[in-house]
Formats: sequence, structure tokens, C-alpha cells
Amino acid sequence: MNLHRGFGDASRALAEWVKSGRRLAILAVGNPLRRDDGVGIEILKSLKASSRRVKMVRCLQVPENYLGEVISFKPDRILFIDGVDANLPPGELVFAEFTGEERIGPIISTHGLPLDVSAGYLKASTGASVALLGVQVSSTEFGEGLTGNVERAARATSRMLSRILSGLSRGKS
Repeated sequence: MNLHRGFGDASRALAEWVKSGRRLAILAVGNPLRRDDGVGIEILKSLKASSRRVKMVRCLQVPENYLGEVISFKPDRILFIDGVDANLPPGELVFAEFTGEERIGPIISTHGLPLDVSAGYLKASTGASVALLGVQVSSTEFGEGLTGNVERAARATSRMLSRILSGLSRGKS
């Protein structure tokens, strides 16, 4: 897994990754009742798919419940958006493509089934390239709303993803 850290590096890597594909499924993962764990859901809320080439799925804590829906879309790119705990400063953005060889372990997750299991299944079932766009969390305590740094990162990430998706709908990225 090649990890791209920081907003600039992660967003460039993500844009190139999306641009090299034809059909993109975005799976937002997280629990909005556990503070920053809901960052993926918050990011997805502000995105609009303006192309039939993009499918957005609000998975909450159970991405495994949506695997069939994603597989039937026939994507060649699958992006998980989630809060991560990678011992980085809160709000730090990371992007990594799953190779199928790694165990995510310490980077993620607050969810029942680790993302690498769902990612591996999707990769094997679709042949798609599967990646993670993560935002370093500060708090996953019970409560609603994102912490300050994570909220700012979510807004910036939403704007960046909107630009990438806008380019995709025009046949670019």
C-alpha cells in the first residue's frame, strides 16, 4: 500500500487515480454518532454525482451490506471515504490504493468488518482498483458533530472531490 499523506499529495494521487478509470463507486463509511468517525458521511453529503459514471453509497458502519449494489454497478474504481487513525495530526488527509496484500490494521477501523476485507472482496469480484481516502480523526467518542480540524478537512476534501467529479462528468478529471 503506497500511502500519500497531506492534502496536496493525497489529492494529486486521488485525481490521477480517478482520471485513469471509467466508472467510480464512492462508499462513505462511518458512524455520525461517534464524532469524527462520521467524516466520510459528511463528505459524501456535499457531493453530487452529475454523471452515470459515478455511484455514491452511504454505507454508515456496514459497507459489507452494500457490496452487491457496488458490484452490480460494474465500477473499475472503488473509493472508500472514512475516518482513519494513523497517528497523524487531526484532519490530515491520506490516500492509498489497496493491493490486496496488506492488512490495514493500525490505519483503520471503527467498523465491524475491517475495510481490507470488503476491499479485497470488491477487488476480486469486480477487478476494480480499490482505494481509501481517509481523514485522520481526533475523537471517536459518542457525540454528534466533527471536531474543528476534521470539519475543516471535510470541507476542503468535499471541494476537492467536487472538482474531480466535475471533471469526470466532462470526460476529464
